[in-house]
Amino acid sequence: MSKNRIIDIALITLLYIAVCTFPTSLITKNEIIYFAIEAALMAVMLVFLIFYIRSHAYLIVRDRVVNFKLMPLFVPTTVVAISNLIYAWALKEPATPTFTWAGPLQVLFIALLVGNEEIIFRYLLIGHMENGKPIVKILISAAIFGLCHST
Repeated sequence: MSKNRIIDIALITLLYIAVCTFPTSLITKNEIIYFAIEAALMAVMLVFLIFYIRSHAYLIVRDRVVNFKLMPLFVPTTVVAISNLIYAWALKEPATPTFTWAGPLQVLFIALLVGNEEIIFRYLLIGHMENGKPIVKILISAAIFGLCHST
């Protein structure tokens, strides 16, 4: 991997950590405003990633092929994530539920967060590791992903 790619991917990863650890809870205690700020930060990060990758041609992975045969592997994770979200909403809602924007903003925030993580950890890290076995690429990407989530 070239020096420019390593520097770019490292800077993008550090920027992602900074966005994820932004102290929004110190700014507001209002749940709606909190998730609005978090979703906005993730949207800005996603747009930045897309434009940054497009403007730096050496970051574009051209021979990337999606293997749809592996899609069933994501079904259990998706079912668990959705059931946890429903369970969390059920615990937080009062006996007579009222609509608030916190729920949809939370879903938007999570969707944007996942989009950012997929671009950074799958597309950039795994896509730009030259040579090596796929399992080694996945383990390295997973280790960096774990370090980012330990902050």
